Formats: sequence, structure tokens, C-alpha cells
Amino acid sequence: MSLSKLSSTVVFIIGKTGNGKSSLGNSILGRKEFLVARSMRSTTVHLGEAVGVVNGQQIMILDTPDPVNLNLSDAEIKNEVSRWKSAVEGPYAILLAVRCDVRYTAEEYDIYKRIKTAWGDNSFTNRLVVVFTFGDRQDRDIHEELKTVSWELSSVLADAGNRYVLFNNMARGSEMAAQVEQLLNAIHRLDMKSAVSPITQDQVLILVVLVVIFMTVAVYITLR
Repeated sequence: MSLSKLSSTVVFIIGKTGNGKSSLGNSILGRKEFLVARSMRSTTVHLGEAVGVVNGQQIMILDTPDPVNLNLSDAEIKNEVSRWKSAVEGPYAILLAVRCDVRYTAEEYDIYKRIKTAWGDNSFTNRLVVVFTFGDRQDRDIHEELKTVSWELSSVLADAGNRYVLFNNMARGSEMAAQVEQLLNAIHRLDMKSAVSPITQDQVLILVVLVVIFMTVAVYITLR
């Protein structure tokens, strides 16, 4: 079956440099598509895109850079996120890569908040799934551990509607296939139609003008 005949699922992968975003994208696609490095220097400086068929579904992965690591200002981050969003049409999911083997810090929370603010509408939280990467290093029950995490991570999970999965990029064979299927199931349960963009100042101005015109016409008709 050709890719053009398959319905496409678009997936953004966001998060801090070093959290395994590119590795996660490669694991979902089942091939090495995105460059992965073992240093804290970001190897993703531009939006990366790759398409594949996973479990009979066309998947488009968008591997995003860490805009804070690139030393972008808030205005530049907003422009960068706008470019990400303009790269796709229709519904999408957002996977936030968070390492399960290190403490979630205020710095990482700040990165998350700045991306969330730049996104600009509630599609961000409606379509958000937290993916705890480096799952091979998780030696405790993840559900129990999440009961005692920092307030910053608790806030992120609340934004995501408590949607999260544990992912082991080192898994192989049937174990990897099961993880990918679990992740895709989490994505497909998202409410892809519930995004409501905030009203802009221009839209408010147009609405005010229309109301004034309507009232003027109504008064004119009444006085005739």
C-alpha cells in the first residue's frame, strides 16, 4: 500500500536537549532517521521530519530542537514554534520527552513553559503525552514514583491529563513493538478536535466593528 493511501498521524517530539527526542523518533519509526549524540550539545538545531509506516499506519515524526538550548529569546521561540506548526496540516500529537533517571529540574520546567506559551492555544495540552525516556534505567514502579515527584513535574503531568508512558529505547524485537503500540494507542486516544485558538486583537476589532454596524443599521431602521 502506498503512503498516500494511508491516513497520517503527525507527532511532534519536544523536550530538553539530552532527553532522547531523536532516539525516540528513531524507535517509533524502526530505523535510524535522526542524528543521535551522547553529549549534552544539541545535534538537532532545525526541525527534522521523517515519515514511515508503523503497524499499518503512516506516521510523520517531527523532531524539534530545544529552543532554549539554542539561546533563543521568547520572541524567537514563538517564531520557531510557529514554523513547527506551519509544517503540518490537520491534527497532531505532542510527545514531551522527559528522562526518568534524573531529577526533573526547574530549568527543564522553564523550557517546557516557554514552549507551551509559544504554542499559543490549548491544542498543546489537549494533545500532550509525556514520554519517560531511558526506561532501561528505571528500577522502581513508575506509577508509584510519580506520586512523589516535584511539583514542576506534577504540573506537567496535570497539563497532559496524566497521560504518560515509560519508553526504553534499548528494547528490541517484541518488547520494542509492544512499547511503540502502547505509545500509538495513547496518541490515538487524544482529543484531536478540541483545540480552540485564542481570539486575537484583530478578531476582537472586527467583532466590535460588526457590532457597531449592526446597531447603527438597527437604529436607522427603527427611526425610519
